[in-house]
Amino acid sequence: MKRYMNMALLYAVLAMAVGEVYREFTKFNGFTAKTTLSVVHTHYFLLGMVVFLLLLLLLQIKRGVLASGA
Repeated sequence: MKRYMNMALLYAVLAMAVGEVYREFTKFNGFTAKTTLSVVHTHYFLLGMVVFLLLLLLLQIKRGVLASGA
């Protein structure tokens, strides 16, 4: 359970770092078109952080159901 929380936190920090790099890199270079960095930022948040938080939630539900004897 703690592993899922740590992985979700890691992906959240990575997503924020990639978002900052994306914003500063495009601003510094005056680039206005769409880049791959914006997609990486979104995927780290959704496929990283959110997936691990959902796994954590499912684990908690499973433990609650098993603990209640159902």
